[in-house]
Amino acid sequence: KIHKGDYKCPPWFSSEVRRLVLRLLDPNPRTRITVPQLMEVPWFRRDFKRPQIDRDATFDLLNDVDS
Repeated sequence: KIHKGDYKCPPWFSSEVRRLVLRLLDPNPRTRITVPQLMEVPWFRRDFKRPQIDRDATFDLLNDVDS
């Protein structure tokens, strides 16, 4: 159903959230919301704290994977 765009949001979703969900599940990739656009949605940004990334940290990917 989602692939065809045939779905309904629960009635307790606010209109703002309903619009966001519809844009996230848009079956057309050309009109679907992008991550940069999502980051501008006020509802999504509410209480959002951008993670702090240590750009100087190095990672040993082979040791980070459980064998």
